[in-house]
Amino acid sequence: MVIPSSRENLPLVENQVRQLRIDIPVNINQKEQPRGLHVRLGPFAERSQAERLNRYIMDSGLKNARVYFGR
Repeated sequence: MVIPSSRENLPLVENQVRQLRIDIPVNINQKEQPRGLHVRLGPFAERSQAERLNRYIMDSGLKNARVYFGR
């Protein structure tokens, strides 16, 4: 899962995500590749977990969150 952001807002977005009550173990970090500047969450064992968390994060105010499955 990725949440695109500007360089100056990456720490804020990461902090917002870390403050949410996420019920599954997930890594959260800032990345620049492969999709540009973003906060990355994952990996997920199943796509349904990523989609459920994506809805939760979007409902929490981070509207540009999206599920991304790359290789």
